[in-house]
Amino acid sequence: MFWYQRGDLHADAKADQSPVTQADLAAHRSLLVSLAQLLPGVPIVSEEGEAAALQAVVDTAPVYWLVDPLDGTRDYIKGTGDFSVNIALMVEAKPVIGCVLAPAYGWCFVAAVGQGTWKQDAALDQWHAVRARSSDQERFVCLVSRSHHQGEGDILHAAYPLATCKAVGSALKYAYIAGGEADFSVRTSPTSLWDTAAAQCVLEQAGGAILDFAGEPLSYRTGRLENPPFVAMGDPAFAWRDALEKLKPHYKKALKTF
Repeated sequence: MFWYQRGDLHADAKADQSPVTQADLAAHRSLLVSLAQLLPGVPIVSEEGEAAALQAVVDTAPVYWLVDPLDGTRDYIKGTGDFSVNIALMVEAKPVIGCVLAPAYGWCFVAAVGQGTWKQDAALDQWHAVRARSSDQERFVCLVSRSHHQGEGDILHAAYPLATCKAVGSALKYAYIAGGEADFSVRTSPTSLWDTAAAQCVLEQAGGAILDFAGEPLSYRTGRLENPPFVAMGDPAFAWRDALEKLKPHYKKALKTF
């Protein structure tokens, strides 16, 4: 927030041409120190680490941290507020603790397996339990990426005139679903493991799910650091396959194996 508040948002391009800012790197360095103090000796897999070393940890370590120091860097640069810090503790390749922090908005969601999902509003200094809501199959709220959207809103409204489609950056989409403020999200453009692990724990412990197009929870030991296309929902009874069918014109390539 030091750089964000003073408008110093210069970005450099990484090898994959995605942007990285001073804030990404500062948050990365901070987490390397603080998480090591919290659980000494537990490896830390961060987006800003070296890919080959990260892959080895993900493939073999029974316990490790999986973090994105600044998810939604493009939104950070644009000044939308839709960026997050994602922290997950992985045990046997499953997220068992998750935290999605929204620095610009002053709140965070945390969850642990068997302990539910909780939200803190920093302004009120209060924590309260949250739960995903039951979805209306026609009046649902669909969240799509602000920086990677593909015009989903138009076809969604044609298929579901009463539905709402909103663009939201970073893992905040899945926190909103966990908190009962939205119902459904679909992502086919590339994401990495650190983009979803914390949010998956937060959403699952709130009663929802993040699933691949075969209907299985996202896996974190596939030999890759990238996720397949996936859907997120608060209500497991939501007819997500029907919604994807309606959206196929925009997701034709990604959905060819669905």
